[in-house]
Amino acid sequence: MNAKSNLPEAWFAKAEAGLQAAELLLNTTTPLLDIVCYHAQQCAEKYLKGYLVLFLRQQRPGQSR
Repeated sequence: MNAKSNLPEAWFAKAEAGLQAAELLLNTTTPLLDIVCYHAQQCAEKYLKGYLVLFLRQQRPGQSR
């Protein structure tokens, strides 16, 4: 990720894109389930990373946001 990786919104946007990719792949005539699972797992990791960035930001008093 780029310099915006300290922004939870950037991680959430990446997670949403991964979720959309998984949904598109799942809704094909012959879904590639291993690839769908990969995107779903990556999506979960990115949501978690965004949450951690947000949580840690709130735990540091006096830090600019």
